[in-house]
Order: sequence, then structure tokens, then C-alpha cells
Amino acid sequence: MTQNEPEASSEPRRRPVRTRTTKLKLFRAAMELMGESGVTETRVEDVAARAGVSKGSIYYNFGSKSQLVEELLRFGLEQLEERIAGIRRAADSDGLEYLASVLEQGFRFLDEYPSFARLWVATSWRGAGEWAETLASLRHRVVGLVEEGLELAVPSADAATVRLTAHAIFGSVFALSLDDGQARRPSVPERVSICLLTARGLAEQDGA
Repeated sequence: MTQNEPEASSEPRRRPVRTRTTKLKLFRAAMELMGESGVTETRVEDVAARAGVSKGSIYYNFGSKSQLVEELLRFGLEQLEERIAGIRRAADSDGLEYLASVLEQGFRFLDEYPSFARLWVATSWRGAGEWAETLASLRHRVVGLVEEGLELAVPSADAATVRLTAHAIFGSVFALSLDDGQARRPSVPERVSICLLTARGLAEQDGA
């Protein structure tokens, strides 16, 4: 090796998935399989086969199933954020209406990909496990979206109250999105109304 040559790294290099289309294929395939077989039972080779890509390609891009799960969590949240980013708050609408629109997008996303809620809960239950740091970062981003709506609805509320309320709503969204075997699940508008109860109570206290 000459003096001008960079020192070779002993760490394997991973390249990002090259196209959004490939990411979306992997995400949809994984969500389908997790819905059919469960999170822990879903194998990398099954995801590859369902997505129409090689198993080697997944390992080349992600390195392991653990890294694939992390990317699924990130990509799923990016999909949700894009939907919420498309919401434009009307000048004459209040914060609760805006928050209702945000929650509606969240519920519709989780209805479209119900396994994402199961994946989130399954990885969260591991506590201080391998995905703890990633989940904490993603949770902060999602809760921040709810906080934004609450701040618009109740501008005089203190930051701590807004944060606690946002976390409560965040938990409710995932709880109401899990399939518990009920013959009839509440509709999206019904679930939005349930989640808004806490926010409306905060707004009423503010106006009292």
C-alpha cells in the first residue's frame, strides 16, 4: 500500500437500497408476510421471494435481518410523514381540525399496513434492545407531529402538558390500530374522535 492509498476498512460496507421502488417492494412484502406469519417468524428469504429480489441483495443492502427491520421502521415512518406533509392547514380551520386530519392520515396508513403497528409494538416490547435508539428517534418524530397539532389547538398550554398529551394520543393510535379480533372495528372517524377526547379536554380547560 502506498502512502497516498486510503487504508482499507475492516468493516463491511453496506450500500443503501438504490431505488425507492425497491424499498417499497420490500416494505409491502414484509408487511404482508408479517401479517400472515408474525413478526418473528418472517424470514429474510421469504421477504426477498415475495418482493421479487434476491436474498443476497437484501443482505448486501442491509447486512442482517435486524438491519432490515430497522429500515422497515424508518421507511414506514417516512411514508406516514409524507402523507401528513401533504396536509395543508386551511386559514380558517382550528388546531383540532388540523390534528384530526393528521390522526386520520395515521389511521388510514395503519389500516393499509396493519402489520406496521404490530412490528412497532413487537420491537418496542424489547425495551433497551437492538432497536431502542432507532425507535426512540422515530417516536420523537411522530409525537412531534401530534405536538404541532396540539400547539395550534391550545397555544397557551405549557410544553410539558402538550408533550404528555401527545404521548397519550400516540399510544392510543397504535392501540386502536391493532387487530384484537373484534367483529367490528371502530371506523377511522370514530377512532379519530376517541383520540381527540384528550385534546378537546385540554382545549376546554384552556378556554375555561
